[in-house]
Amino acid sequence: MNPKLRFFLAGLAAVAFCFGFATSLDWRVMLLLKLLPVLLALDWLRVAGLPGRYRFWIASGLGLSLLGDALLALPSDQFIAGLVAFLLAHLAYVAGYLTRSRVVANAWLLVAACAVAGFLYVLDHRGHLGPMRVPVFVYAAVIGMMLWRAGSLMRVDAAGRWALIGAALFVASDMVLAWNRFVAPDPTLRYINILLYWAGQWGIAASVVRLRASEATRL
Repeated sequence: MNPKLRFFLAGLAAVAFCFGFATSLDWRVMLLLKLLPVLLALDWLRVAGLPGRYRFWIASGLGLSLLGDALLALPSDQFIAGLVAFLLAHLAYVAGYLTRSRVVANAWLLVAACAVAGFLYVLDHRGHLGPMRVPVFVYAAVIGMMLWRAGSLMRVDAAGRWALIGAALFVASDMVLAWNRFVAPDPTLRYINILLYWAGQWGIAASVVRLRASEATRL
């Protein structure tokens, strides 16, 4: 399948999902529409990504994200289970990024720590976390680690920059989700959350595809 066709189908599914959310479409249809953009990104990675450990870990992260998507889309509240699936997805991304660079990247460690700590402070003081406080703090630490390791790839090559773009969008998506759930619920934020999420996943997948192009240029 042509990459442009995949992107077009993902965009079409995104538009249909947003329309379905606005019109209260059946949850089964919404589940399919929600999964389709990430499934297409995973297929793109499978076909065009450079084989190796990096592709394995990023593909694992996308697969775990699909599980998290499915759990969060169920009529029953499966937020904790979905949170665990996405936490494992972020750890898979961290493992993938570590296959490309183990540089400490102090500046990005500081950026990630400040971003996560600052958001957690606001969330803790303005939100209503209750029994979710510990799980949310643990999850936030993991997404901060993921952003830090993606930042360490920024100067490596174009693939690394795509990894950082994807990671930053994913973190922004999670922050919007947390704000919407624990601080100030607003249906509009759900559109922002899901669009940032899909864009982030495609950015991370693009890093694997771009790596193949980078390796080909070096030969």
